[in-house]
Amino acid sequence: MDDVVLGANYPEITGNAVFLDQAIYARHGLRVELMNPPAEGTTLNDAMTTGRAHFTHLLSHPLLAAVQGLGLKYLASYQDEGFEVVVRPGIRSLKDLEGKKVSFATPMMNKNFFYAFGRAGGDPRTIIPAGYGGVIHQKVMGISMSDLDYLRDGRIDAMALLPPMSSAALMEGFCSIFRHGDVFPTPVFGLMTRDSLLADHRELVVRMVRALDESVRAFLADRAYGIGLIERLGTPGAVAPVAYDMARGTMHPLRAVPDYVQREWIENEKQLEKIDAAVPVGQVFDFSIIHSME
Repeated sequence: MDDVVLGANYPEITGNAVFLDQAIYARHGLRVELMNPPAEGTTLNDAMTTGRAHFTHLLSHPLLAAVQGLGLKYLASYQDEGFEVVVRPGIRSLKDLEGKKVSFATPMMNKNFFYAFGRAGGDPRTIIPAGYGGVIHQKVMGISMSDLDYLRDGRIDAMALLPPMSSAALMEGFCSIFRHGDVFPTPVFGLMTRDSLLADHRELVVRMVRALDESVRAFLADRAYGIGLIERLGTPGAVAPVAYDMARGTMHPLRAVPDYVQREWIENEKQLEKIDAAVPVGQVFDFSIIHSME
């Protein structure tokens, strides 16, 4: 049995559920431990590049690290959308967000938002940013149930959320006015690893990919089973069924990301970090294991 560590910064998000059934991973000779790098005094990228974490399903910062040449690879996607912009009462359209306090998601999601916001006639200069170093809050937001307090008390007017946070917010009467995946298919959860692990222990990586695919298929096939996994993440029992249904609608068995999405994602990260050098697709993405399973 091989022990593998998954970098999982946000313990409450529904995307973690597919790593909880140890029986599935044991069938592939694996025992998975979920590690929260910030809680252990490090970052996800540091944990991945130094080997403290073998894999992660979170994509934003590790994918940026891959574009920067730090030796990480994106191997597969299992959820291509899921972020929704949830707003306080009285906000009915994207243009209504002019002059409002908005908490954003990942860089690629932000690009989707501002594209749609501009198409709706909104002026990006009027947005008051929150989260990711914004003027309201300096940290990532929308990844724990407690973050909903910012919506409830009006400190923030709109927040990009994933289940179960989005599920709880909608159950409370808040509204969703934008789904990021409607603009451009941008994977939310997948699997990434280190180049060195892929090169030196490919057989272990193959087993991890196959185990995750089996786990995702089991989650999608059995609603009661999936809800049970979500409850194990600490999601309240009343919210878990809604979170499952929302996640199931955007989750899928492991697959590759289309070529045009790969190229667009790389270019967006290059612009963000002001990288002028060419970045080959193969530096960031490697779907050879997925293709071998088809």
